[in-house]
Amino acid sequence: MKGIIEQLESLKEHCQSMVDENDPECIWAADCDALAATIEILRDVEFWKKNRRGLGMWIKIRRIFTRFGHYDREHG
Repeated sequence: MKGIIEQLESLKEHCQSMVDENDPECIWAADCDALAATIEILRDVEFWKKNRRGLGMWIKIRRIFTRFGHYDREHG
C-alpha cells in the first residue's frame, strides 16, 4: 500500500506542475483534487489495517486491489 500511496503522491505533484491558476476549468486542478482525496482514503485504510479498526472495510478494499493486481500479500 505504501508504494501505491507514494506513486499517487508523485503523480499529484506532476499534475500540480501543470495547473493553470488562471483557468477555472483546468482539468489538472480537478485531477489534483481527485488524487488528494484518493491518497487520504488510502492513508485511512492503512491506519485501519494497522490498528485493526475497520477490518471489514480493509478486507473489501483489499479484494478490489487484488482483482486489479495491486495487492501484494508480502508488502501489504
